[in-house]
Amino acid sequence: MTEDLRHCYAEALARAQRAESEVIALTDHGLRWRERAETAEAAIARVRRLCDLTIKASCRVQAIDQARDTLAALDASLPPEVSKEET
Repeated sequence: MTEDLRHCYAEALARAQRAESEVIALTDHGLRWRERAETAEAAIARVRRLCDLTIKASCRVQAIDQARDTLAALDASLPPEVSKEET
């Protein structure tokens, strides 16, 4: 009986260690995706600010139209839960 308990304990310990390794790997993966998302959000915010500045300050109709088209493309490609204030 004692040998069986040792074997069960060793097996449970090995499973726990594998699970811990998998959790660490998934956490690292999730952090990398979060960093990428934050970088993308910052880039979108910069593009949005530049477009707004172009619309307000440009005297060229084509530049204003292009800035509006860019903003429309951003709005169309972002998920509905991401508002303009968040980017």
